[in-house]
Amino acid sequence: MKHLLSCIIFIFCTSILSFSQWYELNPETNSHIYCVHFSDNSLGWICANNNLIKQTADGGDTWNETNFHGGTSGSSDFNWYSIYAINENEVYACGSKYNWDRFQFNYAYSTNAGSSWTWQSSWGSSAGAWRQVFFIDDQIGWKVGTRSGNGWIGRTSDGFNEFIDSPVFDDQPLRSVHFIDQNIGWVAGSNGFIAKSIDAGITWTELQTGLEAEDLNKIFFIDATTGWAVGDEDDVGIIIKTTDGGATWNTVNMPPTMELNGLYFVNEDIGWACGSTVVNQEERGLILYSDDAGENWTEQYVADEVSALYGVFFINELTGWVSGSDGIILKTTNAGGTQFEGIEENPFTYSVVKYPNPFTLSIIFEYELKQPEKVSLTIFDNMGKQINFIQKNQFDGIQQIKWNAEIRPEGIYHYRIQAGKKAASGKILKIK
Repeated sequence: MKHLLSCIIFIFCTSILSFSQWYELNPETNSHIYCVHFSDNSLGWICANNNLIKQTADGGDTWNETNFHGGTSGSSDFNWYSIYAINENEVYACGSKYNWDRFQFNYAYSTNAGSSWTWQSSWGSSAGAWRQVFFIDDQIGWKVGTRSGNGWIGRTSDGFNEFIDSPVFDDQPLRSVHFIDQNIGWVAGSNGFIAKSIDAGITWTELQTGLEAEDLNKIFFIDATTGWAVGDEDDVGIIIKTTDGGATWNTVNMPPTMELNGLYFVNEDIGWACGSTVVNQEERGLILYSDDAGENWTEQYVADEVSALYGVFFINELTGWVSGSDGIILKTTNAGGTQFEGIEENPFTYSVVKYPNPFTLSIIFEYELKQPEKVSLTIFDNMGKQINFIQKNQFDGIQQIKWNAEIRPEGIYHYRIQAGKKAASGKILKIK
């Protein structure tokens, strides 16, 4: 026992973290999952090709197929490209349905958490598909897509009941839409195309991106001035950023990529993008992370067997999901592992003191705050899974948070303490 304890302490003191920051969930499908969206930490949805829409009520540990059967279940009749959970009961999905010799506009919505669905396809003579749906509240939303090479936009101010669909842009296929309020929003698509609306999507003004051949697959704005778009051109990924509402755009620093499909920011500084890259002449899934408002991006670890990734969604700064080809769903509860880089580097004014460490039943984290703050302590197991979260409003001066770990097994744990925008992270060790 003494030898085992010595080994544990040695590993604790000398090792670099090797546990998985993104871990794989099992949605029990091989379909290409194009989109993932959650209404809270537990309730979420995925949509895919092969007429697949699934729901989870436990954060993704288990997935249940919903009662949508507008076509042949499991067939290629339907491709679902986007899903949006407005709340725990109302959800909207859009994509395309194969009719005779072409795919055409298709959408479905449920008001009872997927127990039943209303759906409709456009049976016109032209091929088309809705590519993304976005709601600002339970009444106001938009969807974008392409039909006969022209960009179409649907908008509603009456929930699911009154979507007004119309062609808006000639010869400009649309792939993404994002609004920051009821009036101001942007759309993006092929050929580097971006347009902006300030009247809820009734009229649009094309913006100049300086791009001609790039396909922009996702656009995201955090406020009226700052936004990003991701895409690719000839198997080379691209990220562009604006700080003036879209009037001007600049490319940013990023690792080499093959394509970028998904984009999500939780605040003005922290965001993720996903897509694919080439490793040893094979396509592999890619997740990028930025903590400096998208000026620079670093690659987060993804297992070699993961292929192209399509969608990313975060419910807060720590917990998020990405979806991809061949039934891939990945989840993180520690922001993809970024807070564990540079262990024991404490951006607090003074270091975080942990005692006792190693510990047997409980451990105290002590630090000094320069001003009153809301302080949170998050504990992760050695696989990177969040197991405890404590949050307190504390005054300035010397403060403490205690973690009672009596029921936890011995071993290495990881902590993250957040106070405002400052954070500290590191390792702790429980022994018998």
